[in-house]
Amino acid sequence: MSDIKVVVADDEILALNGISNLIDRTEGYKVVGRAENGRECLRLIRENNPQLVVTDIKMPVMNGLELIETCVAENLAVSVIVVSAYDDRDYLRAAIRCPLVYDYLFKPFRNEELFAALQGAGSFQKKYAGEINDESGMALLVTLIFNNDFTSLQNYMNEYFVRDDLSLQEMKNQCYGWIMHIHSTVFADNKTRSFDSRRTMKKVFEARDREELQEVMTEYLRGCCDRFVYNDNVTVLVKSCLRIVRSEYGNEDLNLNYCANKLAVTPSYLSGRFSRDMGQSFSNYLNTLRMEKAGEMLKNVSLKVYEVAEKVGISDVSYFNKLFREYEGKTPLQYRKGIMESDYENENEDRH
Repeated sequence: MSDIKVVVADDEILALNGISNLIDRTEGYKVVGRAENGRECLRLIRENNPQLVVTDIKMPVMNGLELIETCVAENLAVSVIVVSAYDDRDYLRAAIRCPLVYDYLFKPFRNEELFAALQGAGSFQKKYAGEINDESGMALLVTLIFNNDFTSLQNYMNEYFVRDDLSLQEMKNQCYGWIMHIHSTVFADNKTRSFDSRRTMKKVFEARDREELQEVMTEYLRGCCDRFVYNDNVTVLVKSCLRIVRSEYGNEDLNLNYCANKLAVTPSYLSGRFSRDMGQSFSNYLNTLRMEKAGEMLKNVSLKVYEVAEKVGISDVSYFNKLFREYEGKTPLQYRKGIMESDYENENEDRH
């Protein structure tokens, strides 16, 4: 299979060279053009017909947003990964609504974040071009997750990781693509819990051998079966909001206004989109996530209840206790006692 062609655009020469070099070191991807402004990037896209474009937002002559809009107008079949600084939010707000934009990264980003975005966008392009068989690979994994068929997923992993035609790095690249595709197509609703795919990507990046990589992916897919439900109506804006919530749930200042400000939209607009896409309000989703995290932390008896409350972004212990009881049907201390009693009973059963 031929390499996926990529054009990179950034007016900062160090960033341009750094991103280009990272892409060239990624198996299956090849940089076919570098540009320091949007107009030059557009010329390279027209001449080289790349599948992917990695572009900065703020650039001279033609900025990244104008570049993307021109690609849409000319019906250029590319997927775009936007690289942006936090203070570029006004541009980003428009960019993330564009159907060509697959993902975005905030500077500075980690290498594995770029690799993951590349694999996700690249896999999307391959599927769009018909290079991926719908009965295997990504499509099969998603189908098995929808069916909650972890046994078949486990069997697929067992077969995949004994292949001798792929290097460890090629397997990592494939895993990045799987995770990104699953992350973008399978989301939690009010009956299930969120799942941290970014943490899994870091584990994939750090895996030392096939066995460790297989363990990471098997754990991830088990979690997907347990916690994810299908939702194909989640927009990039809401996905971006979910990223913020999942990474900053411990921030006491985290609320709808905080996320709206980061995404450069009005709170009412974000609230409407979130409720429509997720089937629940922003506050309900945030509280559910915080209570789930609190339940996990309460298993650690060395943590006081007020410490757990602070770790999930709630400084008022009375409010935390009230909220926890609403979601779990018992107080934090009752919940912890139940866990300890269950563990004790299990130990006794094991002895007998």
